[in-house]
Amino acid sequence: MEPKIVVVGLSGYSIFMDVNHFHQSGETLVAGDVFFEPGGKGFNQAVAAKRLGGDVCFISSVGNDEYGRLCEERLIKEGVNSCLIKKDGINTAFAVILTDDKGENQVTVYRGASRFLTAEDIERHEELIKAADVLLLQMEVPLEANKKALEIANRHGVTTILNPAPPWDFDFKLINENTIITPNEFEVRAIFGLSPDEAVLDNKKIIGKYQEHLKRMIITLGEKGCAMFNEGVVRLIPALKVKALNTTGAGDVFNGALAVRIGSGESFIDSARFAVIASGLSVEKYFALESFPRREEVIQMLKEQNGLDDLR
Repeated sequence: MEPKIVVVGLSGYSIFMDVNHFHQSGETLVAGDVFFEPGGKGFNQAVAAKRLGGDVCFISSVGNDEYGRLCEERLIKEGVNSCLIKKDGINTAFAVILTDDKGENQVTVYRGASRFLTAEDIERHEELIKAADVLLLQMEVPLEANKKALEIANRHGVTTILNPAPPWDFDFKLINENTIITPNEFEVRAIFGLSPDEAVLDNKKIIGKYQEHLKRMIITLGEKGCAMFNEGVVRLIPALKVKALNTTGAGDVFNGALAVRIGSGESFIDSARFAVIASGLSVEKYFALESFPRREEVIQMLKEQNGLDDLR
């Protein structure tokens, strides 16, 4: 039976351009290629979760415009249950992603209609959240919307995964023992107040705050895999060894995969292992949605990667 996943987040449209290197001050670059597709962290995570075996509902807001229509069409095509709220007189969110010849990205986001997702919009979908196995959130939508979603989930005992990206409004008061947070290295520095030269792992600031507020946390470490904090124990899961062509959306695949496996009743460590493999597969292809793997691909790779059982 497919786990029920509710995702709340940003829907928008994205333009991808390939460049040899990123801009220096005042520099004009000529892109080698251009590609358009819908996206946003929430949108991406919803699609990833569906491809990886979830029964997914996606709550978001878009403009009453062509880009909003295209977002909805893609969700329907992917099999995601679309709960898009149309906001008149406001443009759908938009993002510009530059990828250099090393496969690294720079992203600029216009939040558009996503800035106007309200607590009332979320409250209208309480029954969906109540019935979910996992609620998956990020921080590209207003804080009031996330607070309401978390409040509903907590009231009904629904596990929540909060991907604090970008870490603009993060507050430890948002979360409780039902919440898993999944920051990357940049985000963990922001939310735990670390300086650039402080170690991310084995750090007293992290351990102290973690023990006070959380039971479970995963720090995604890119090509190094991820670090699991579970009931005070830290374990590393190594990344899949791949040639990265484009890292756009890899974190979204990780979160979608984690939500599906947690929602399926898998252990925290097995869910994280599945998520590491899924995100690793996604960087082998260009763009975001085009690179997202399906459940069968991840299962096959897991069978081939027995070495991932050697956790450090």
